[in-house]
Amino acid sequence: MAKLLFPNGDALGRRIRYASPPSDGSPVEMEIVGIVSDHRQQPRMGEPDPRLYVPFAQGYSPDVLVTARFATENREGAAKGVPVLRKALRTFDPDLPILRLIPFADLVEGTLISGWSGAEP
Repeated sequence: MAKLLFPNGDALGRRIRYASPPSDGSPVEMEIVGIVSDHRQQPRMGEPDPRLYVPFAQGYSPDVLVTARFATENREGAAKGVPVLRKALRTFDPDLPILRLIPFADLVEGTLISGWSGAEP
């Protein structure tokens, strides 16, 4: 999105505003404080769409996705990291509703997209 909105310059520090004011009273104008590389939100999508990340406190959404990378290429190793991640999230907020934690390989294979039940394993 930074390349799209500011093709001839640096987007950092620039300000953008929503075309329509948010209905929840969030600020209409925001300063760009960071830029992430292109990526797809869903593994099987085509080219990535331009995206805007808004601080949670300024743009609450009940749907939050957290991605964590483990230092392993191995599915079993990643699966062993899931309880560690769960414990870290519980330390951060014991009341945090965690609907599902799965290894990325499972996500790529479509278990989240086509077979997700919402039940905690």
